[in-house]
Amino acid sequence: LNFSCPMPEGISPTLHKENQDLQNVICNSFGFGGNDSSLIFSQKNNITTSKIINKITEDDILTIARHEITTEDELKEIVQYIKPLEARRMGKSLKGAMLCSLKVLKEAKITTPDAIIAGTDLGLWENTENLLEQINSEGEVMLKPTYFMQSTHNTIASTIAIHTKCHGYNNTYSNGKKTFDCMLKDAKRKLLKGECKNVLLCLAEETTTLYRNFEKRIGKTESPSIHCLALLQSILLSLAQVFLKLAMMKMPKFAFTKTFLYGFLVNWQFAICGALFTLAGVLWIYIIKHFPFSVAYPMVSLTYVFGMIAAMLFFNENISIIKWIGVTLIVLGCLLIAK
Repeated sequence: LNFSCPMPEGISPTLHKENQDLQNVICNSFGFGGNDSSLIFSQKNNITTSKIINKITEDDILTIARHEITTEDELKEIVQYIKPLEARRMGKSLKGAMLCSLKVLKEAKITTPDAIIAGTDLGLWENTENLLEQINSEGEVMLKPTYFMQSTHNTIASTIAIHTKCHGYNNTYSNGKKTFDCMLKDAKRKLLKGECKNVLLCLAEETTTLYRNFEKRIGKTESPSIHCLALLQSILLSLAQVFLKLAMMKMPKFAFTKTFLYGFLVNWQFAICGALFTLAGVLWIYIIKHFPFSVAYPMVSLTYVFGMIAAMLFFNENISIIKWIGVTLIVLGCLLIAK
């Protein structure tokens, strides 16, 4: 454990000595699956604490850097921050957590954070699954240590700490939907107490085909995909345009007059148009919240497809072969983007 070179302001251990007056005792508890903890018990007059920084208020707390990874293609950038051989041993979730953390630290111009707080509901599920499959097929004699070491929840925070040489506060939360809220509260507490100047927060989550199958078997439903949501939003937008067109067909010649504006208020097609636009807007807010913008925004082009179909069905417009070819290209493009 390298106790021969203790860290500054750290605790120097007493090893292989009897009849000593113990001032500090470290207690480690390890439980397979991520229930790990370390505690230091000290005599009151000998507690070693970090230097207290000037206390601040909540108004002084700022988010100085933020990054999110949502696709596997982004994980290729990890070799820009760590050695390829080290990255090869990491699972997808750990790679993503490391890449996110190192990117925000670089953006914030921080080499070593004062504290690291991680959060994950399922932990490193991919390697947990690999470990259990290997135990099932090969027994417990020649297990790969990588699967075991990267199957616990606190692997993320500890790996980031090792890489950034952070010896400060290190904690992992696994509280389901409340995980991120717990992380924020903990970080705020550390900052308000003046125990650190900055806190790195890392929330990581992954899933696998096997896990999703388990959820289906117990009756849990998957979140809607970008394909379904994009189709629904495009249909809502197209219908809104259809009702807007129907409303305008009943209106007199466009003019900024009281009569023309009053016509909008009594036009039920225009009211439906507004309601559909509102629903489409709310759905769009959900889409850009939960999906990458580079995928979500191009999917809006499906509106052109449904608009073409609506023009033919509702307004008897003739659609040329060239236009249908264009519509086909739009659909193919959306399929490639959302793949």
